[in-house]
Amino acid sequence: MSKRIKVLHVLASLNRGGAETLVINLLREVNPLKVQFDFLLSIKDGDYEKEALQLGATLHFTPHLREIGPFKLSKRLDEFFKVNKYDIIHCHIGESSVIYLKMAKKNKIRVRIVHAHSVSNSNFFLIKLYKKYLRLKINDLSTHRFSCSEAAGERLFGNKKYSIKKNVLSTDRFSAVDKQVVQNLKKEFSFNEKNLIIGHVGRFEEVKNHSFLIDLFKEIHKKHPLSKLLLVGVGPLQQEMKNKVILNNLENSVTFAGVQNEMPEIYSLLDVFVFTSLFESFGNVLIEAQSIGIPCLVPNHITNEADLGIGLFYKEPLDRGVLIWAKKSIELFNKKKKGPFIEQLKNNGFDATIEGELLTNFYIKTLNNEVK
Repeated sequence: MSKRIKVLHVLASLNRGGAETLVINLLREVNPLKVQFDFLLSIKDGDYEKEALQLGATLHFTPHLREIGPFKLSKRLDEFFKVNKYDIIHCHIGESSVIYLKMAKKNKIRVRIVHAHSVSNSNFFLIKLYKKYLRLKINDLSTHRFSCSEAAGERLFGNKKYSIKKNVLSTDRFSAVDKQVVQNLKKEFSFNEKNLIIGHVGRFEEVKNHSFLIDLFKEIHKKHPLSKLLLVGVGPLQQEMKNKVILNNLENSVTFAGVQNEMPEIYSLLDVFVFTSLFESFGNVLIEAQSIGIPCLVPNHITNEADLGIGLFYKEPLDRGVLIWAKKSIELFNKKKKGPFIEQLKNNGFDATIEGELLTNFYIKTLNNEVK
């Protein structure tokens, strides 16, 4: 098949989440002469939208399922697929993929991929029952199933066959840290050589457990008054966390850095990366931090698939509390290694260039098989 393959990626938005970062990293690497990536989104003004457009993608928007309900959304999608022709649909929205898959199948899109990115489960019986039904429908409507980790795959697909597609990153960007940018960031954040820098990257949402993180930093700060906490990200709980920092008299030691583009340089500032999520399907940021040589302290439930195998991945149960976590964080202050560890990224399947080529070949081969 000589024509360029058109792939529609379905996501909620193009904000800086794990799934979104994965797809953008792949978009940067796939051969645009062979594959066209477009996006169908529900939320506008995402962080990656400008770059996606610059890379040649077309962005389409449809109301979220919660806004208009399943029947109106089905009608909108049916109309959309009649006008916009795609060879492949690649969904990244969990159980919500069902309506998109159903309308894609109705409109004769032969290759329908669902990509699992979450390990989240509801505690409410009726919701759990409904989602179980949706997962059965996903397995029925999809032609191929991917997952970022074993845990995410098992949750969404059960005992159905799926393939692991790791959350890759652009290794070229992480292979060289700009020392001048690092110095500029130090000045911007008022860091100096005497500071011990603890870092975290993630949206300010309940699952990221920032409240616990601030509590453990308070304990670290008691023992190391020159320590600093660098928080990268935005989100609905950001102001609440700022208020908590002020309440604990830590405002001169905690930096809310917002969204940052120079991530290799951000990681280079750190002595320890602390990851306190209540649950997580993978954790792209752990791979990024390790690749720069930063020790990572993570909860026990984080998958070992996020361990690069270079002695920078440390686990501790969250229920052991902030005192133990603070003690462990302090123990890791001298564990920083000289990176970058690019070969380890490649050997572990995290190189977007390699995986982008493999995904392109998968699209071509699969579509050829479907058309025959």
